[in-house]
Amino acid sequence: MTPKRIGFVGFDGVTASHLVGPADTFSAAALDDGYSNRIPCYQVHVIGLSPACCRAESGMIFTPEETLEAVSEWDTIVVPGGKGLRKPEVCERIADWVLMHAKSDAAHERHDDQRWDAERDR
Repeated sequence: MTPKRIGFVGFDGVTASHLVGPADTFSAAALDDGYSNRIPCYQVHVIGLSPACCRAESGMIFTPEETLEAVSEWDTIVVPGGKGLRKPEVCERIADWVLMHAKSDAAHERHDDQRWDAERDR
């Protein structure tokens, strides 16, 4: 089984518990392989607005592993809350990125549906 990739968007002013709590929950999910070994269900990563570290409201610092521009394919993206989302430059950047990827994914899904229909009709 290949673990699902979960990306948490980190930004200055994020609420640490909104990032850390769900990240811990995803990280804890695992399957037993039948030999007392645990197989992780998820890979959890922090995605930054830039390569620089981001500081949570509490002062906790997160180091992104990737940036929005360099993000590869993810199974799930989580945008935690926090005062930083009230800054227009942060909110608009994240919203634009999500919208761009949602449109891209929707187009990809339509293509997959059309291909499936064509193969089914053969």
